[in-house]
Amino acid sequence: MATNNVAQIHGFGQSIWLDFIDREIISSGKLKQLIDVDGVDGVTSNPAIFEKAISSSSDYDANIAALKCERDNEKLFFEIAVKINKH
Repeated sequence: MATNNVAQIHGFGQSIWLDFIDREIISSGKLKQLIDVDGVDGVTSNPAIFEKAISSSSDYDANIAALKCERDNEKLFFEIAVKINKH
């Protein structure tokens, strides 16, 4: 069986981290596959990555609707990015 590229990189003592996260990759099992099968070591994120995840899909629409009374966009963002994504 051929060694995948990530496994080859591990052979050089390097770790591979995914610089992307959203609900779909978690709920679909794709993140687990990337870790278990492909050898990804971890995930990193930042506000721009969360903003893209929130704005590019309908995955967060229910959370936004539930928080619609929050008029401060920064507070709304942190409520979704930090508290709701915690699980």
